[in-house]
Amino acid sequence: MLFLLPGAERNRKKLLTVFAVVALCVQACFPLPLIDNAVHTVFGPLMRPITRLAGVYSSFFQRLPTADVNRKQYTSPLIAAERKRGHPQEVPGVVWLEVPVLDIDVASGRMKLGAGDNFYLSPGMIVAFGKSFLGRIAAVEPEIAFVDLYNRAGQRTGLTLKTVDSSTRAVCFGRGFSGPAVIDWLEDEKQAFSDAQLLWRPRPLDAAQLANAGLHLGVSRAEGSFARGNHGFVVEHKIPASAEGRVYVAASAIGESVVTEPVVRQASAQRILLGGGVFGGTVCAVSASCDFRPAVLSDHSRVCGSIVEWRQNWGWTSLLTPSAWDNKAVFLNDGQVQLFDPSSALQHELYTRGGVGVPRGLFLGKSHNKLFAPSVNLDVWLAPQSVEVMHQ
Repeated sequence: MLFLLPGAERNRKKLLTVFAVVALCVQACFPLPLIDNAVHTVFGPLMRPITRLAGVYSSFFQRLPTADVNRKQYTSPLIAAERKRGHPQEVPGVVWLEVPVLDIDVASGRMKLGAGDNFYLSPGMIVAFGKSFLGRIAAVEPEIAFVDLYNRAGQRTGLTLKTVDSSTRAVCFGRGFSGPAVIDWLEDEKQAFSDAQLLWRPRPLDAAQLANAGLHLGVSRAEGSFARGNHGFVVEHKIPASAEGRVYVAASAIGESVVTEPVVRQASAQRILLGGGVFGGTVCAVSASCDFRPAVLSDHSRVCGSIVEWRQNWGWTSLLTPSAWDNKAVFLNDGQVQLFDPSSALQHELYTRGGVGVPRGLFLGKSHNKLFAPSVNLDVWLAPQSVEVMHQ
């Protein structure tokens, strides 16, 4: 006959309780989709009506903004600024195709464009923005294309080092994460100087007229030391912030259009509950009859925050101040797009930088604005990875 030690049952219940609490904490911090979906299947039908009832009850104690009947479609000023600053110089026999940027990783030297075979893009085409040479198309798919920027590891780009008194030809080699592109294969090493202008030089198979486009890669910068025997020159060039929205591809033959635009999806939404028992007034529950998972919530063209959880036709939004978007925000300065620096004391009108489903150019508000309570009628947005050909 077996006998349990005194308190064994109580200790077993304690261990099970501790294990359950730890498991819930892990699931909350690192959610597993399988468990999350299973819990929603069981409790999902009850969560939305309870949340809506909570919203109705809380509205008796909260002073909430009312609906605005004058709803307007928002158009971003970033589009006009990018087109004004970004179109390269016209050259005979070459047409510049305007293509939206879906994603860019400057450190690794890779860019993803929102057009491909459907826009007659092909590998080898050069990509530019204004007077800046960015790289070449490396791979093309039906609706997207990948660009190898000049600094991608192994990428070779011909250039000319030009000073006031002399010039010499060379080739720069991209190093990716290892650092700036290295200038090598100098035609005349005695003509290589620091701060020399780096003019892009076309390949033999490129259209000869592209040499007249005046594209450049910034300036040369000395690196290393003569004493250690590792002296050399590297490329000092920054990708313009406006190039994160759209770039221009040189083509000698085109289709019916020269402009593509990303299909930004928008749907009307309604506020269910403002605030929560845990996160307070920094969250908002909304519902929307849309067939996509939105990424951003806006209140009449002004972004409220990002969607953090979405189930079928409703979800939760994390409300953010304009400055809380940090490096995901940009502003216009004398017609040029610049990245927002939260440490700056200057006040700017901020816009979304884009990426990860967030449309580019949505208005965030002024950098010093505080958190605001969204009204009843709202909008949800998503920037999917597809394009729409616009005739122009």
